[in-house]
Amino acid sequence: MGYQSEVEKLNQAIQTLEAQRQILGDAVLEAALAPLREKLTYLQASFQGEQCKLVRVLFSDLECFIFFLTIHTNKLAQAFCPGRCS
Repeated sequence: MGYQSEVEKLNQAIQTLEAQRQILGDAVLEAALAPLREKLTYLQASFQGEQCKLVRVLFSDLECFIFFLTIHTNKLAQAFCPGRCS
């Protein structure tokens, strides 16, 4: 199950339970909601962590690529346009 659908299901479950507050009572409702909210918080934190990792990897790849280009510019130019580049 994907992140988005899991979050949507948790939010829907929380809203459904909240609508039953008068029937279930505060104590029962809070006991039922606590694990759902905890899982929702965990998913959101995990997703944010994954986004940071992706950005960090992308930045590292670009940095290495630029470094590679600056070192090998002449070789790349000769490989892609032989005879035109000196």
